Amino acid sequence: MSSRRINSEKARLWQARIKQQKASGLPINRFCYEQGWNSHTFKYWKKKCSESSSLVSSKKFVPVHVSNPVRDSRVRSRIELPNGVVVELGNDLGEGGISTLIKTLCGVNPASERRST
Repeated sequence: MSSRRINSEKARLWQARIKQQKASGLPINRFCYEQGWNSHTFKYWKKKCSESSSLVSSKKFVPVHVSNPVRDSRVRSRIELPNGVVVELGNDLGEGGISTLIKTLCGVNPASERRST
């Protein structure tokens, strides 16, 4: 299991715990004491989840500059990010593959999305 998957599972667990604490109306230290959790760990995850949700909720897009077409016949599209990362999409990647890639990059689990519909 990858560390990214473990971290996202931990984040979901802590998001649920944070909701429980809010619903309880108890101060964090008291709630954590009653649950047997370390309040410092709880506050760490509360901050971490808050930061990640604000990044997701900001929904900021970066400007896109369309340059000359890709000249390699094996490459369908080439995306160059401001940080220097280059993503090349092959001709064999259909619309479903592109959709899955975008959803994955945005933190959406395509498998769970299919189950919920």
